[in-house]
Amino acid sequence: MQKTICITDTQLYSINGGGQVVVRSLISGLQKNYNIIYIGDSDEFLNYGNVKTIKPFKSFVYKLGINKMHVLARGIERLCFKLPALSKLIIKNIELNSDVIISNSTVDYLTLKRNRDVYYKSAVIVKHHPYYKFNQKYPGFIIKGHKFFIFVENHEEQKRLSKDYGKRVVVVYPPVNIKEKYNKENVAKSLIEKTAGKKVILSIGRLSENQKRFSVAISAMKELTKSGENFLYLIAGNGPDRERYQNMINSLQLQDKVLLLGFINEDEKSFLLSISKAVLIVSDRETFGLSMAEALRFGVPVISTKTSGSLDFIKNGKNGFLVDGDAKEISERILCILRLKNKEYDRMRMNSEKSCSKLKPEIAIKNIKKRIEELLK
Repeated sequence: MQKTICITDTQLYSINGGGQVVVRSLISGLQKNYNIIYIGDSDEFLNYGNVKTIKPFKSFVYKLGINKMHVLARGIERLCFKLPALSKLIIKNIELNSDVIISNSTVDYLTLKRNRDVYYKSAVIVKHHPYYKFNQKYPGFIIKGHKFFIFVENHEEQKRLSKDYGKRVVVVYPPVNIKEKYNKENVAKSLIEKTAGKKVILSIGRLSENQKRFSVAISAMKELTKSGENFLYLIAGNGPDRERYQNMINSLQLQDKVLLLGFINEDEKSFLLSISKAVLIVSDRETFGLSMAEALRFGVPVISTKTSGSLDFIKNGKNGFLVDGDAKEISERILCILRLKNKEYDRMRMNSEKSCSKLKPEIAIKNIKKRIEELLK
């Protein structure tokens, strides 16, 4: 008889970020071997034969728009955490039995606390965004009295948490799916035209100065204009600070050098990765860094600030560069990659692809299943 795994993605606001991508990859990789209960707001798994979908929140909460409502939605989550009784107004009653619960969100704490009919034998805590204070409080509640593992996405976090949870804290890199070939018909013609003949630098992420810090990247592009290189910096993604960044681009007269693309589809992402000379990440914190992983798997060198995730993967001069976050330093590292000889650049691309072989879905899922089977013994 197949065992049942509950995989949760219960955020109070709907953002298709790294955590949601990981959840989808987990379900796709594990549903062949286990029955899955998915708690979240996506309709993606409704037609999967052995995946039961539960939507725990009222639609007005999890359908809040990202551009204008992100801050409000985050505030609602914090308020619910401080006042658990408030969650009764949002979280529905859930009845489920599972052998393992894989928790990906602080709101799981509220879901479980407000519902007595949730039963599970063992637990896996996926520590996504562990640096948020309210994201540090809930693991003890979920794992209390259960067999457990805490999955972390970098060795720095493993070292920190091991002081409290011992050897049950393990580094498990998430599976990273990439679309290696793209359908040109699904790529906007304007995007193809704008990038033709240009040395493309790419960033992908939420347009939010809190964490992503694209203002630093834009300042670095102003420095880079002094080099005379024919470059184009593209930022793909939406977020609450889009207007702020566009105003900055205008004030620095970078309209021909820096473009905000907004949302891009998977074919457009693959197209951009296929033509990019480097991917730039300037976040002040990243637990893992999905855009870093996607770039490396595509063989694109990465220039990244020294976040926890990048420290596990980026080796200076091998598959990219680690930087402290100074605009001038970033521009110098970009210029270094843009001016590499073909053989040197090809070697860096090869190193990039090799450095993330452990992120291939078949390898990552195998490692996760190994840990789950230990819990099921």
